[in-house]
Amino acid sequence: MTKTGKVAVPFVYDEIRPFSEGLAGVLKDGKWGFINGANKTVIPFKYSDSNVERYSSNFMGATYFIFNEGTAQVATINQKQICINKSDKKIACQ
Repeated sequence: MTKTGKVAVPFVYDEIRPFSEGLAGVLKDGKWGFINGANKTVIPFKYSDSNVERYSSNFMGATYFIFNEGTAQVATINQKQICINKSDKKIACQ
């Protein structure tokens, strides 16, 4: 919702992260992706929800699917953090 009470992002997602650096991580049908402020998919819904550590990804303390300095963590596999840039390329986590 916007400050004026209008719907900013339609209620079609299972979960949404706060917008950061112009993008928001969103969960739909068990897969995560990223949308922009116009609700356009920028990074496809392909990241598995099962690779997200729940204890560190709650909404208020979210670390997954939030861009910070051009990097977003999208998974933890075998205790290794997986991060991407805004072009959906895997990069080293900061």
